[in-house]
Amino acid sequence: MKSSPLDSPRTVLEGLGWTVVLLGSLLLAAWASTAAAQPIPAFPGAEGYGMWTVGGRGGEVALVTTLADYGEGEEPIAGSFRAAVEAEGPRTVVFRVAGAIELVRSLDIRNGFLTVAGQSAPGDGVVLTGHGIEVNAPEVILRHLRVRPGDTANEEQDAINVRNGPAIIDHCSVSWATDETLSIVGRATAVTVQHCLIAESLNRSVHHKGAHGYGTLITATGEATIHHSVYAFHESRNPRPKDVRLDFRHNLVTGWGDQPGYTYADFLEMNHVGVVTQPLVYSNTPTCAFNVGGTNARIYSADFLHLGAEAGPADGLCGSRGVNQDDIARTVRVAVPFPAPAVTPTPAADLKAALIADVGAMRPVRDAVDRRVLGLIERGEGALIDSQDDVGGYPVYAPAEPPADADADGMPDAWETAHGLDPADGSDHRADLDGDGYTNLEEWLNETDPRAPFPWVAPPTVSVAPGTPFTDSLVVSLDGGGHPVRVTTDGTEPTAASPLADGSITLTATTHLRARIVGDGIETTSAVALYPRLDWQPAASASSERRAGLAATVYLAEDWDEGVQPEDLDPAGRGIESDVQAVLARPDAGHAVLLDGWLEVPADGLYTFWFSDHPRSRLLIDGVPVSPGMPSGERPARLALRAGLHRIGVRSLHEHPERDPSLTWAGPGFEREPLPAHRLTHD
Repeated sequence: MKSSPLDSPRTVLEGLGWTVVLLGSLLLAAWASTAAAQPIPAFPGAEGYGMWTVGGRGGEVALVTTLADYGEGEEPIAGSFRAAVEAEGPRTVVFRVAGAIELVRSLDIRNGFLTVAGQSAPGDGVVLTGHGIEVNAPEVILRHLRVRPGDTANEEQDAINVRNGPAIIDHCSVSWATDETLSIVGRATAVTVQHCLIAESLNRSVHHKGAHGYGTLITATGEATIHHSVYAFHESRNPRPKDVRLDFRHNLVTGWGDQPGYTYADFLEMNHVGVVTQPLVYSNTPTCAFNVGGTNARIYSADFLHLGAEAGPADGLCGSRGVNQDDIARTVRVAVPFPAPAVTPTPAADLKAALIADVGAMRPVRDAVDRRVLGLIERGEGALIDSQDDVGGYPVYAPAEPPADADADGMPDAWETAHGLDPADGSDHRADLDGDGYTNLEEWLNETDPRAPFPWVAPPTVSVAPGTPFTDSLVVSLDGGGHPVRVTTDGTEPTAASPLADGSITLTATTHLRARIVGDGIETTSAVALYPRLDWQPAASASSERRAGLAATVYLAEDWDEGVQPEDLDPAGRGIESDVQAVLARPDAGHAVLLDGWLEVPADGLYTFWFSDHPRSRLLIDGVPVSPGMPSGERPARLALRAGLHRIGVRSLHEHPERDPSLTWAGPGFEREPLPAHRLTHD
């Protein structure tokens, strides 16, 4: 395998991340801010990065009273699902109809603070057909929804495409898409997909690339959790994460064609925990759960169970594209999990049965499509399909009368009466009878009692912001608000047997700290923080013949994503550049610029670098990749640098002119700014 300094990683302290731990983690920032406000989960049972999603809490009720849809430029149809989604302000969508909503175009969620309560539908529930959903706004909750675009529109499309966050997709049935089935891309962050049935993408359908029945593509700039979900009967991408932190745990992957999950030369951080694989007779790489095609990935794998006849790697990680098991053991596999919100565990031996019993759109009922798919999974059968017609097409949902709701507040009259509410008061859906933070409407949707407070206890708070780096030692205190706090420092989840946090904790090494209030009769989650200890990087000796600017080499290609890399090409040009920002901002698509030279660091200290560019772009300091080109620079890198000269390399790949790339830094005595030209030289 060809080696390049641009792709040569180095591990730190038992392999916990890269040499430079990427900071500014959205998980930790979100946890720190929300913990102070003592929020509650999106609903009881919400877990993972998206668990704090607010959705439409406290807002209006949008009643769906018709299955009709309307096209671009047409008059909105009152009572339609599209009109409810396109409305502004916090809102909860409650369905008063059952049946198929045939979308005439993609449903684009651009106004956030939205809850779509598929469980509220009468009869057999609802299914979205024809097109899929695009989540382009924050604070979106989708529950018990069926999304099955099919091939009738003759378009390449996902069923659900999450491009923003926070968001949580819970108990949804997602299938019959002609591209990926459920993807998390763009600026999505703080996303959870849980208890979802992601099945039967259409393989040889309308996609211009041919066989393209895929599960999930994850190219988001933040973090995502996928847990207690099923991937069934996809050609590939079960899932396909790129430069992202993914917590992938307690999922069943079955009946793939070419590949199960995989990654290539991506800066991936992934927990791959409690995963169960069930290959079928046509499955390629049947002994693998996740194929690793590059050594930039860092993966923590545990509690893997393979249900196939032929044995493979104990943790399901397999090499591809020239990566072998030695590479995985040496650079990819890590010993400590990456920090992620707590998820209730299910033993791998019990997972298949547990998911068959509780996955996909369960309320108001599980439909015929899901029953068929889960029956195949239970029996170890199934196949890839090319059209929904291969398996009988869309079932007919019988029309059904919704429950009486005289005040149109989304809550059935009988339920209100039984729980001490007034069925003639059209405003009490916003009220919170028991004061637990969930509105009365949410209590009905969650099947909880509005007179019995949810026993939520906020996680402990920490005295030092999660993600704070240090160079010698760091003292951290924990506050449980009067409750005893159990703590671990190895990334494992605290239990009643874990040590009590008594006073402060002094950290002298990179530490994945988790703290939790453990007790009977309470609901809570863990405080999670990674505190990286940074080694000092010494200044280098450089030639006294240095000249101003960085050496620049230009390469040309149409596709840098999965295609050829710059180092494999002949240069299209060379030069000297002093204005890094001007180089990055050039609008030309299809070219790459490699910058190389020296950065003069003015003083000893901790320095932060923000690099926003194509995801396969790289920033290198002293020959080590410290940051991928995360759009908007959401994941800055921190380094402990000695004063003097440090080698700097910038690998900037341009595919899309609309990107807004930049490279900035901050350090002792100065705020965030572009790299100064007078500090850049080359030999």
